Amino acid sequence: MGDNVWSDHVPVTLTTQDAYKHRGEAPWRLNNTLLHDEGFKHKLQTELTEYFRLNDRLDTSPTLVWQAHKAVVRGQLISRAAYLRRISQQHHLTLLTKLRDLKLAQFLHPKTNLTTEIELVTKQLNDLLLQHTARMMQTLKMKTYTQGNKDGKKLASLLRHQLIQSKIPYLLTKRGEKIYNPLDINAETAVYYQTLYNLKDDPLTHQPSQLEIDKFLRQIHLNKLTQAQKDILSEPITLTELQQTIRTLPSGKSPGPDGFT
Repeated sequence: MGDNVWSDHVPVTLTTQDAYKHRGEAPWRLNNTLLHDEGFKHKLQTELTEYFRLNDRLDTSPTLVWQAHKAVVRGQLISRAAYLRRISQQHHLTLLTKLRDLKLAQFLHPKTNLTTEIELVTKQLNDLLLQHTARMMQTLKMKTYTQGNKDGKKLASLLRHQLIQSKIPYLLTKRGEKIYNPLDINAETAVYYQTLYNLKDDPLTHQPSQLEIDKFLRQIHLNKLTQAQKDILSEPITLTELQQTIRTLPSGKSPGPDGFT
């Protein structure tokens, strides 16, 4: 049984767990809100500076140093997220314990007026839960309104059921036969489009000669790069260009194999 924080009713919860894990844990993904803390961001930059100072040597592969630095950053981010989660849970548990003790004291000693303290702790609990709910609602709205009409994971999930319903059960061949095997359906479809677009076998289609092809290509005016443009494209990528490109990358996208968005 829980505590009546939101209303006069006391919630009753029951948690069950399967004897086996039917699916593995979700892969780690960067929590972008951690980078909003300037103090933690400065600490992370200091850690990375020290890491590259100690490990960026001539006898070490640059690829190895770069891949290993991701593990260092990931460890710092996981540690920070776990610390903030632990602090939040501890604060929530402290408020619940304090509320329970105040209500018990009020019940055992009715003459003692603890209403003001109970209301204060209840308000703090409500504020904490509202903050968590607001973050969840913000995430939900962001996913709904930013991805609702775009080709992404959300739309793919919505179209998955429609795809099952629109699956072709069989195909009718020229011979009037029904084929149900997906491999036979694919083969029959390939033959159809091969016949449709293979214009060399169509007696009604004019077959251009090599002279006609060369004449057509000579008449096409394609834009060409100037020598100055070629020189710019051939220049090495500078650190400033790389930093500007990273800043323009959209956040919140699907992470790569390393978990970073």
